[in-house]
Amino acid sequence: MIKRKVRGMAAQNIKTVIYSKEHMDIVKSGIGEIRRVLFGSDSAETDSLLFCLDYFLDPYYKQDIPHKNDIFTLLEEFAVTSENEEQVNDALQLLNYCTRPLPVLENNIENIIEVEKEYAMYVLHPDT
Repeated sequence: MIKRKVRGMAAQNIKTVIYSKEHMDIVKSGIGEIRRVLFGSDSAETDSLLFCLDYFLDPYYKQDIPHKNDIFTLLEEFAVTSENEEQVNDALQLLNYCTRPLPVLENNIENIIEVEKEYAMYVLHPDT
């Protein structure tokens, strides 16, 4: 199975992100492999993994993985340390699926890249 999404508004800035069974296997294998790819140096692999995580974390798809809370914590860590605007935005979108408090994000909100701080505040307090 290969899933694809396209990013970018202008034709010259279009970027295609795909994920495959390999990415799904990474997610299923556990938090160590997810951390390795998420914090690795291959930006395209990070994009693909973030896209794949949507399948596992979005309640619509009804995927139950035992390390879901660990993934949310890892996404919080990623969101407050990454300098890649699109990837931080993707991580924050995934954190919208979390139903528990997000203490790492809450306690490190000042570390979020400036352009994503408002969205991070929304993720933390969607009712305000």
